[in-house]
Amino acid sequence: MFQRRRQETFNLAFLDVMSCGLGAVLMIFLIIKHNIAVQAPHPNDVTPALNIMKTEQQTLKKSLTTIRKNISTVTIQNNKIKQAIAQTRARIITARASATALSNANSQLKKTIVSIPKAVKTVKKTGVVKKQYLIGLGVKGARIAILVDHSASMTDRRLIDIITRKTGSDRDKMAGPKWQRTKKIVSWILARLPDSSDVGVIGYNDSARTVGPQGWLKATNKAGLKKILLNLNRLVPENATNLDRALQQLRQMSPPPTDIYLITDGLPTTGNPGFSLKNMLGGCRSITGKGNNISGECRLKIFNYGVQNTPLPYGSRLNVILLPIEGDPEAAPAYWRWAAETGGMMITPGEGWP
Repeated sequence: MFQRRRQETFNLAFLDVMSCGLGAVLMIFLIIKHNIAVQAPHPNDVTPALNIMKTEQQTLKKSLTTIRKNISTVTIQNNKIKQAIAQTRARIITARASATALSNANSQLKKTIVSIPKAVKTVKKTGVVKKQYLIGLGVKGARIAILVDHSASMTDRRLIDIITRKTGSDRDKMAGPKWQRTKKIVSWILARLPDSSDVGVIGYNDSARTVGPQGWLKATNKAGLKKILLNLNRLVPENATNLDRALQQLRQMSPPPTDIYLITDGLPTTGNPGFSLKNMLGGCRSITGKGNNISGECRLKIFNYGVQNTPLPYGSRLNVILLPIEGDPEAAPAYWRWAAETGGMMITPGEGWP
């Protein structure tokens, strides 16, 4: 009998072996380091930190340079400020010393003035009076009227100086150079009066008044001429200029004057109520003619109204002595035409006259 061959069995299957091999390959693939070119930094390598510190050092050097420049600029400016302060202090000390010296000199001058006895200048007449003229202006006529403007503008030439004196005391106004010159002009005319003439003086600003004795005064009356100068010295140059008032006062003189000498520095600045009503809608910036600021156009209207409303006495001759002032260019042509119409003349004297 044949015996059946004994068969041996193997429990490990082929697929199991392959699975194990594949798993081992995958494990090896995961364990092996792929990027072998990139090496991890050595724990004791200080190069990166050193580079960062060098960069910060360069930034700090730049900041330090900028700070030093700013400190240098501030130091220079500070030195300049110190120099300016020192110079200013020196100027203040000098100014204070000058002010003290001026104050002492002013006090001494006041004492000297008080100690000087007051004297009234008398009008001196000489035998050659009739031959003394000023660029053709002669003093002549049977009855000579002198109109003297003593408004605020008659204190000085420049507007800023006029405003300064306007806010000052009466003594400051009366000490103005233009007003002192005006009084000299009046004295000049009085000293050249013909012996056969009569004279009358009218002062005006916003109103008009007789200066000296009322009525006509003989040119040979020395006491009367002295009184005119006394009253003239008491006048204060202030307020506005109303030419119409002066003309009305002039027309009250009887008999009327034959020759008129007007001393002023510009066109009037205020008018009478009649002018106000007539020019209420006439474009005049100062309706009443009494505003603090008045245009040249309005001043010319006031002048024309006064000349037309109160004309000069018939046959009288007008001579105008126009003193300088800023900001009144229409004055000279207006007064020249007015004087020329009467056969008289207008002059603007030089600084050294009289």
